[in-house]
Amino acid sequence: MKKHNQQRRPSPAMFEPLEERQFLSASPAIKPAQTFSTTTALYVSNRAAVLGQTVTIKGVVTSGGGIDKGATVELLDDDKDTGLTGTLNHLGYCVFTLDAGQATYVGTNLWRIRVLTDGNFIGSKSRQLIAKTLAPSLTNESDGLELGTVTAGSGTAATAGETVTVTYTGFDAANGSVFDDSADHSPGTFSFVLDDSPEQVIPGFDQEVTGMKVGETRVAVIPSALGYNDGETRVFVVHLVSISA
Repeated sequence: MKKHNQQRRPSPAMFEPLEERQFLSASPAIKPAQTFSTTTALYVSNRAAVLGQTVTIKGVVTSGGGIDKGATVELLDDDKDTGLTGTLNHLGYCVFTLDAGQATYVGTNLWRIRVLTDGNFIGSKSRQLIAKTLAPSLTNESDGLELGTVTAGSGTAATAGETVTVTYTGFDAANGSVFDDSADHSPGTFSFVLDDSPEQVIPGFDQEVTGMKVGETRVAVIPSALGYNDGETRVFVVHLVSISA
């Protein structure tokens, strides 16, 4: 949400509850001189999450040939690469966490995981799951900003002059594509002085974070006049990590 744009993959958006676990079969994988029965499954923490809510996706791979810990697994959306990969641990699973720093946009997506590397499982895929990311409730501000809190925080509210540390994802409102997020920048968070002069961020981002409490997640629809003055409307999901003087 600095004043330059960075292109990134389109974002995914959908989930099935962990408590409704169901194994999803995949094509068998072949190892030299032996064929193993391989099962690849996908579990998710929320079937219908509101934009900005944290969702976890657990990919599990099992095989009669044993667990290939260290194998790389990718997350697909409608069989398209999302850019998100994980590594199977010694129990044969990996977890993807989609939060404010790597959020998914409003809409419906088809999730699938696929094993990219290592002997027993290579090419193994889960079935597709259908899930949704829902639009949050927003309030119209007098200057055209639309703002809503997805998750409440605690403590004192952030005010002008304080240094805030956040995670965020920025979307193009026209098509839902991600143009920037904190997960793509080391160390995965972004710090700036709130409502500084001159401004360190776009005006709408300052306005969105002002009044937030630690742990709070907000969504804002920011018109061009409060953004990059390029005629485009942006949507920002922001989570406040910390406040310092």
